[in-house]
Amino acid sequence: MTYNKDSVNLKNNEKGWEFREGPFYEDLQVGEEIYHPRGRTLDEADCKWISLIAGDRNQIHLNKLYTAKYYPEPPFNGNLVVNGLFVLMIVNSLTSPETSLNGVFLGLDKVRMLSPVFIGDSLTAKSKVLEKRVSRSRAGFGIVKIHVQGFKNLNTEVINYEKTFMLPLKSREVS
Repeated sequence: MTYNKDSVNLKNNEKGWEFREGPFYEDLQVGEEIYHPRGRTLDEADCKWISLIAGDRNQIHLNKLYTAKYYPEPPFNGNLVVNGLFVLMIVNSLTSPETSLNGVFLGLDKVRMLSPVFIGDSLTAKSKVLEKRVSRSRAGFGIVKIHVQGFKNLNTEVINYEKTFMLPLKSREVS
């Protein structure tokens, strides 16, 4: 990936100084694999708060007595399961700095949950640039599609999906 100090710049215009942070459309190349350097360990507060915020009352996320009784066998072993949409949000946020931080989210496709995530698991992510093109409807922007894989504890894939987003071109003038 060509994301470097040149992808971050200050621009002085009539409105004053403006900070523009990459990556930009030109920084991502089709076929490029990006190993995102950050991770996130999930704790019990994460599990409870996201269930409360989302209004998700599924007992598999909130009630250890329930999971011990109804899900005592592998892979659950009676453990609380982290909400799948929360897993998606965390994995997506891990990919953002190297892919879509400077962009506009356009959509997700082919989302698959492959393995349950439990309290105490650490999530990491990897992306591959699938395709890109200059936008036909928005001058100064390009459209990028990536395939994202999320892993727990470095080696077990828990989620994968395709994400499409729009990024500005480096040459785009900011008004």
